Amino acid sequence: MSTATREPDEANRAVGSTEVLDECFVIDTCIDRYLWTFYQRTPKEDTIKTQEQRKVSVKKKGRLVTVTKTFTTLVDEDFSWKDPKAAEHAGMPMMDYVIGGMDRDFKLKLFHMLHVAEEAGLSPWHYQRIPR
Repeated sequence: MSTATREPDEANRAVGSTEVLDECFVIDTCIDRYLWTFYQRTPKEDTIKTQEQRKVSVKKKGRLVTVTKTFTTLVDEDFSWKDPKAAEHAGMPMMDYVIGGMDRDFKLKLFHMLHVAEEAGLSPWHYQRIPR
């Protein structure tokens, strides 16, 4: 089905990784496309440290003294805005920026690991993040 004859919903959906590999003629290109579809499905979030300063009372040498203590907490942050902004700054298409800069050996290992996991029925892009 050509892009011109696709329904609007079809044009915007992420291509399944199996569909990417079914049309494979050049392995490097197909691996890039597979990893790109994986990237598109992966949540773009991480945990950052935030610091808050509070005044607390502590006992020093038998006297009550007020001091400022810094408390660090971990907070989830959405960073989906970073890659498009960096790609634009570098003057590159998003796929080239995200996937193109990877070391080829790493790309192959990542592809094989993700593909085997998917073939085994695992959904690596629907992961459950383990709290730190």
